[in-house]
Amino acid sequence: MNGISHETLDGAAPNREPSSLRGLFWAGMLMLVGLAFLAWLGTPPPVRAVGESLPTVDLQPLSLAGSAIGNSDLSGQVVVMHFWGTWCGYCIE
Repeated sequence: MNGISHETLDGAAPNREPSSLRGLFWAGMLMLVGLAFLAWLGTPPPVRAVGESLPTVDLQPLSLAGSAIGNSDLSGQVVVMHFWGTWCGYCIE
């Protein structure tokens, strides 16, 4: 042969794990790490508590039919702000 022996000095076969089992182990470990990472990504951000104040929005006075509306006019009221883009066809319709 080529002079390479696959036996140990005592004549027994070397004590090695088959490479397929080692590869399977590392593939499983990689999957577990990947699943843990995906679970971490899927964690929702903390929700604001009910009754906790939101940061104020500094509105420049808006004109509605000639009268200006500012933050002081909206104090203590529920305000819905609707944003849309001129480039959005669905928003324009």
